[in-house]
Amino acid sequence: MDKKELLKTHELLCESYIKLMNDKEVMLNFTKPQLESMYASKIGVLQIEILKLQLEIKALKRQIEMAQAEINQNKVPNFDQIEADIAGQLLEAQMEIMFKTYELEVAKQFLSHLASPDKKVDIRKFFRRLAKALHPDVNPELSSSKKEIWNKVLWAYEHGDMEQLKALEIIYAKEISESENAKNEMSEDELNLLNHTLSEGIGVLEQQITELNNSFPFSMREQILNEDWINGERSRLQLQMEELKTYGEEQKQKYALIKAAYE
Repeated sequence: MDKKELLKTHELLCESYIKLMNDKEVMLNFTKPQLESMYASKIGVLQIEILKLQLEIKALKRQIEMAQAEINQNKVPNFDQIEADIAGQLLEAQMEIMFKTYELEVAKQFLSHLASPDKKVDIRKFFRRLAKALHPDVNPELSSSKKEIWNKVLWAYEHGDMEQLKALEIIYAKEISESENAKNEMSEDELNLLNHTLSEGIGVLEQQITELNNSFPFSMREQILNEDWINGERSRLQLQMEELKTYGEEQKQKYALIKAAYE
């Protein structure tokens, strides 16, 4: 393969690498939180209510067990102490529910502040163009000053700042051009090594994307975007909630009767 062919191959590998890198970033920084937020706001809110009911029932059952244990020893149950002990034992579970509730609020905020799809597409296209010239993985000989430019580009991309990306391309046009032209000065051996490294990097990115697609929430993407599935799951969870509420009331009455007998 002569140098011209190596440069053409390098260009194709760069495009593939940058596209995969961008796809992965979009999955992690946009699609993943969006799917998680949709799931949390539609399903998670009911799951949290179920957790609260389950925790309340667990507390009541433990209170009944502890009170009954003292009664079996011919003692008068100390209900205040029993309730305090149970509250302490279940504190970690209560904190977990509080954390999940906070995550739900964050999810709602995320969905209310989503950028428009068109803006996201424009930013990704612009970023990919700059990444071909400045990303360290496809430009291993970058100087420290150009790495600084790349960090600024990355910051602007992660914060969705299209105007900043445009400004960086204008301000650092010379440096970006130098990076693009530097590959023409490489020897065939250097290009071969760089192309081999990029090929390996592409394989790693493809594997990482496959693993992401097989994990939550990507593994449930179709369900999360399917209103029929969402409605069916919500109905199932609401039925479970009603059953838990009924059982919880039974436990409350049972505990109240025990307390009433010793007050």
